[in-house]
Parts: sequence; C-alpha cells; structure tokens
Amino acid sequence: MDQTLFTPEETSVVTPIYQPVDESTSFDDTQYVDVTDVVVEDEEEKPTVDPSTTEQKHVLPITPDPIQEDADDNELIPVQGQTYLDDGTVQERIDLITKAEYEVAQTKIHPYLEYIAPPCDLLDDATIVVDDGDQERLEAAERIVAKLAVFHIKVELVKIIVGPSVTQYRFAVLSERTRMSDFNQYADDIKACLEANEDILILAPLQGTNLVGIEVANKKKTPVVLRTLLESEIFKNAKGRLVFAIGKDLIGNVIVGDLAQMPHLLVAGTTGSGKSVALNCLIVSMMYKYGPEYVRFLMVDPKYVELSRYNGIPHMLTRETIINVGDALSGMDYLIKEMEARYQLFKDTQVDSIVSYNKQINPKITQRLPYLVYIVDELADLMAVNKKAFEEKLGRLTAKARASGIHIVLATQRPSVDVITGTIKNNLSCRMALKVFAPQDSKTIINTSGADKLLGNGDMLYIGPGAAVPSRLQGAYISNDEIKAVVDYLRESNELYYDDNISNEIFVSKRPAVEVDDDDVGESVDDKRLRELRILAKKALRYWLTEKGGKASMSSLQRAMNIGFNKAGKVYDMLQKLKYIDKLSDSESNAKPVNVLVTLDQLDELFPDVPDEE
Repeated sequence: MDQTLFTPEETSVVTPIYQPVDESTSFDDTQYVDVTDVVVEDEEEKPTVDPSTTEQKHVLPITPDPIQEDADDNELIPVQGQTYLDDGTVQERIDLITKAEYEVAQTKIHPYLEYIAPPCDLLDDATIVVDDGDQERLEAAERIVAKLAVFHIKVELVKIIVGPSVTQYRFAVLSERTRMSDFNQYADDIKACLEANEDILILAPLQGTNLVGIEVANKKKTPVVLRTLLESEIFKNAKGRLVFAIGKDLIGNVIVGDLAQMPHLLVAGTTGSGKSVALNCLIVSMMYKYGPEYVRFLMVDPKYVELSRYNGIPHMLTRETIINVGDALSGMDYLIKEMEARYQLFKDTQVDSIVSYNKQINPKITQRLPYLVYIVDELADLMAVNKKAFEEKLGRLTAKARASGIHIVLATQRPSVDVITGTIKNNLSCRMALKVFAPQDSKTIINTSGADKLLGNGDMLYIGPGAAVPSRLQGAYISNDEIKAVVDYLRESNELYYDDNISNEIFVSKRPAVEVDDDDVGESVDDKRLRELRILAKKALRYWLTEKGGKASMSSLQRAMNIGFNKAGKVYDMLQKLKYIDKLSDSESNAKPVNVLVTLDQLDELFPDVPDEE
C-alpha cells in the first residue's frame, strides 16, 4: 500500500489519561482518551462534555467520507488518523491511499466504540481498622531478645514495621560469632515465646542489610481491597502496557505489576490461599485500565466456576471461557498460529514488536493488534490429561510470544514438580507464591522455602521482573458480588464484539459433527455411516476412559468393538481430527497409546445424538 505521511502544521495533541511506566518506557497504542482532558493547541476554547453521559463514541474521530462519487479507483485520497508518540501523546496524521485500497481496508476494520470503564463505586470501600497494639509489639520484641539470649545470641531491636497482615521486627546482631543460618533453627522457640497462632517467617539476613527480620502475624489485620489500589495515584499514573494491581507491601505501599515486562506469570497456592482472588484482581484491574481494542483475554477454567463468570464481557477473545481440555489445547494452537502470523506481519512491515507495529499504522486503514492474555486457572488439571502436549505448547509460547503481544498467566493449587516442570519454570520467571503446605512446594515455586509459613488469604511472596529474592505482599481482595457488579456494568455499557471465526477454531468440542470427506477417510460417508462412526466413537471413548486409564490405541479399539482395521482407523482418525484424543508426533510409533482429552462427564455433551444403549 502506497502511503505518504503528512504532519499538518497545526496539530491537535491529545494527552492520554494513562501515562507510560517511566521515561525510558515508550507508550504504544492505548485507546483511552478522556475528552474532558483534551488539550487543543491554538484554540480559544476547550471542548466540553457532560461527564455523566454514557453515550458511546468511536475511539477515533470519524473522518468525513473523502470519496467523491465520481472519484477514480486509483485516485489518491487523504485519510486522517493518529500516531502514538514515545512521550505518550497522540499526534494527528494524514495518509494518502487510493480509493480502491481505502474501500478494501474498511471491510477489514472494526470501528471500536469508545470504551466506558466501570466506576470505582461498584467496588467495596476499605474498612477502617483501629490498631492500638504498639505497646504490645514492644513487649513482643523484648521477649524475642530474651529468648535468643538463652541460646547465646545477642540482638538489638532496630525497627518495627507494621504491615496490613504481618509485623516485621528488625534486629541487629551483636554477637560476632553468630551465623545468620543459626536463626531459622530457633523459629519454633520464638513462636512459642510470642504465643503466636500462626507460623513466623525469619529472614536472615534481610536483603541488602546485615539485619535479621522476624515476621509475625498481626492480631488485627487491615484488609487490602482492590478499590483502594485502583484509586491510588500509583495505579492511576502507572506507566506500562499491561498494568494490573497486586496488593500492598509491609509498609503499605501500593504494588502494581506490568505483565508486558514480566512477560508471563505463575501463580501457585493451596485452596484458600487467595490464588483465584489474585487472578480476579489481575483481570478486573486490567479491565479498569484498558479497553477491548487494547487487550483481550482467552481464559481456561477446568473447574467451571471461577473464570466462567467473565463470559460475555467485551474483553473476551471468545464469547465464553474454555472448560474443555481439548479446547484448551486448541486455544494454545490458535495462539501459536497467531504468534507466527504476527511475526510474519512484523517482518513484512519491517518492525520488531507489537509496540512498533501499532505505532506505525494508521488505525483508519489498518486494524490495531490487541494484546492477548491466556489465563489458566488450574494448570494441574490440564497437565494430568496430556502433560507432554501442554508442556510443549507452553514452552513454545512462553519462549517467543512476548514481542507479538501474547502473554501467559498460569495458576495451580498443586505446585509439584510434575505440574510446574523445569520447562515451565524457566520461561515464567515472575511468580506469586501463596501459602503452600510443604517447604518443597515453596522451593518448586520460588526456589526457596517460606511460602509454607504464609498466612493464607492473599499473603504472598512475589518475585517481580528482575527481582533476585521474593518480597512479602498482602494481595488485594475482591468479592464475588463486586466481580458480578463490574461484569454486569461492562456488558450493559459497552459493545460486545467477537470474531466468531476464532471461537469456531478453538471450541472443537462444540462442533456438532465431524466433517468427513474423501481425503479424510478414503470414501464418501452418508448420514447413516456417519452416525455409525459416532456410535463407535462414543463407545470407544467410554471404553478407553473406564478400562484403559484414559489411553487410546487402534489395537484396543479393534478388540473392544470387534471391528476391522479399516473401520477402526476411520473412528480413530475422526477422534483425532476432533481433538478428543491426542496425536502422535511423526517420530513416534503408531502402536503407541495416546491420551484421551475428554472426560466421562463430557461424553453426553459431545455426542448428544448418540444414546448409550446403541
């Protein structure tokens, strides 16, 4: 496309409501423009707007149709657009393209409406907690000093830091022959002298100091609600491309993360530790900051109840959350294909990332690329079905998807080495470790113990980008009622635009019937023959799941169904095409059993037209 960029002598510069992370971080393609803060240069009056209105407008101003009825297809026409500069400003631009090119471009672009973010009033406000335990903490510090003196360890109190959930006592070591490694062996004695109900965590030494830190649970905990974080200046002014709220540190500072810098995140913790709440805070805080043209979520929820509440929000890539294991694999296949397509696009346009691409294009002519976030609420369920396939696809995505704008968030309540494998850990350097049962689980997540001493309910050890050691944070909290209020508001106040071709590609389990042709099975198949194949397929899946431990093979299909090789091959190929069973790689023997990717509970849903008695 022949494009010529013109910069008008008098341009209108619009300052986005959200700014970049720091001076070295360039801003890319955020769509948020608060029309009440528009700065119009060389104009006497600023535009005004009623802030109470919820009427949606197009994200970019609609250019008056420049095409004349009698214009020639090859005649150049001006198309207004906007370029996002490194300093965060938006500059007007004009591109010249032919009438024919413009008409083709309009058929490929969805003109998004201006995103209406939910108000913070939908979220609960913070509860005021009166803390009058200063004297009690001083007495506790004295008891710690006295107890350590029994073991010939002399320490002196330096500082007491009171956090939302824990208090950190900092001591200077006065005994020259005392080693830092000695302190952890006295953790139980210190806990006993404090008469503490919860485990204590000893940090010897504190990072960057020669002090010893002893963290003890507060008797009165101050809740950290998501609304407090979203209304903070730190979150509002956070400069980044995928900023989300995490929680508060020991001294009450608001902590935010940038998924684009991570570029992937692992969240692990037992039931009740706050794992799902941390995911909800990530999702909701992103929805407060970004619109659906900017970021889209592809969610996997094998438990059916956690992420499915987001079905139908404008930010979803598909209309609903993935709950089927086979669909989860298809979703990863789609992301891999999208990643490769984006890199080819970057090569063709001579850019190196989604940031550079979205800065270069005129959004009136070319659709911007959204960031894609793949969120899995329970990784263990997927790895239990087909560990090899998921590990391979995750490894490929996490290794090279960052520049294409695709990011992965994985959560699990079973942080064992067979779930969080070496391949996954190597590519997910940023992690949230919530409470776990055993020290070895903590080491699996963050390579050190400590997560087993956490309090639960959002108490976490967080490793951010470039961090050498984890930091203790109190994660934010959002209730189910708050999530429902936000989701309902987004559904009612914003347009819901989805590409159904993507859903059709991902949701293989919802395809009513397999498309079988001559190339697939070697002969044409009428309705009667197709029904026969589906009956055999359902029986085969039930047999493999109940009798063969979820392992499928051609030989067992022939024996169990008492059918010949050709018919068994047609059933087997059909199930592989539907992704109800796994496929072997080219180097593996065809006789090797493969994993069944569906469950017994899903058979009636996948084969509604096939009764069990047939």
